[in-house]
Amino acid sequence: MHDRLRARRVVEAARDADRVARGSDERLPEVVCVLLVEVPTWDVQQHAGVSFVNGQFMSSVEIGEGNAGPVKFTNCGFWGVAGETERHVTVRGSGTVTLDACHFISWAQKEKTTPCIVAESGGLILNASEFLDNDPEKVHVELREKVQSAVIVANRFRSTAKITNKAAGDVQIGLNSSPKGGH
Repeated sequence: MHDRLRARRVVEAARDADRVARGSDERLPEVVCVLLVEVPTWDVQQHAGVSFVNGQFMSSVEIGEGNAGPVKFTNCGFWGVAGETERHVTVRGSGTVTLDACHFISWAQKEKTTPCIVAESGGLILNASEFLDNDPEKVHVELREKVQSAVIVANRFRSTAKITNKAAGDVQIGLNSSPKGGH
């Protein structure tokens, strides 16, 4: 972590370093650097937010209850660690989380029906992303009751799309693609 970012409190080392995914010996050549980052709520401004571009996430991303600004992930890869990763993204707070041109693979390592993305509250925009797992039992997105709004459009699913919508807010889902015949 660059000292200039730490000094300005833009990026802080995570409080729990044990949450970093552990890989096996045969995966070591794939890992260049693993850095667990927490972005403090006060650094996600309501009008500007924070953006991650071309990021590679080998675990879970959790947007906290205190978030009120936009959090954007563009062209990011989310992949699971064998036996560990359950979901890739959890959305909380009143801000909007955008996942644009991302790809997701190897979630639900312990329980097959654990959704890849869970929005508990706030807003979600999921656009032009790809879900690479072709297991027909896996759930892709779950929108819970407190979600204010969501847009899920133009995504590609390698199995029949499984999107659970319990949101009380306005939700628009469309123009998503799944293989004909289910998988």
